Amino acid sequence: MKKYIFFDLDDTLYDQELPFIKAFKSSFPEIKVSNWDKLYKLFRQKSDEVFPLFPNTQENIEDMWIARMQLTFKVLGQSTSNFQILNFQRNYNNNLQYICLFTGVEELLRILIRKNIFGGIITNGNLKHQTDKITALKILNYIPSDRIFISSELGVSKPNPKVFQVVASKLDISTSDIIYIGDNYLNDVYAAKKAGCKSIWFNHRKNIISDVPIETDLEISTYSKIDTILEFIENK
Repeated sequence: MKKYIFFDLDDTLYDQELPFIKAFKSSFPEIKVSNWDKLYKLFRQKSDEVFPLFPNTQENIEDMWIARMQLTFKVLGQSTSNFQILNFQRNYNNNLQYICLFTGVEELLRILIRKNIFGGIITNGNLKHQTDKITALKILNYIPSDRIFISSELGVSKPNPKVFQVVASKLDISTSDIIYIGDNYLNDVYAAKKAGCKSIWFNHRKNIISDVPIETDLEISTYSKIDTILEFIENK
């Protein structure tokens, strides 16, 4: 049976925390941060909360950027202006030019190609914003553009399980044929499993989820154990 392996993009194929920290330091130098990992996780949490509230269009993306950072600052007990937030976002976007794949990802993608295993991407986000990241990562060297699915173009986004059903329909396959690899439990494990996919949770942030309603099929924290990943793929 043909294998269909899909990856999430942000914080799954590259370390999203690095450009965030660099942009935050330069944009908000007056704020002293003692735990960058904790701040980044808070920012990601607020981003996930507001993302479904805004249409995936270029016209609405700045409103989404502002909303997620205002909520982050509220939790911090700090205040900031929309102008400062958009300056942060410009710095962050500029830093995205220099992102690179996690160690082990390139080797895994090459092995998938050699073994004739279908590789693709399903990602939430705005078309231009996500495409710029894909270009910076040189992902098109391994995954053709017609295997990359961005929520703004699909009309539905994670954690709605329908996103996986839409992709499966486009490829004329069943969701049970899909193995999905992602870092976010709700978006990438829960949603994928609800849609009928297999899931690999790339839990490199060591997130702990209490009262997990649905278990992942495989949990990893690094791509270094490629044999474990390949064994799972080939046996499913």
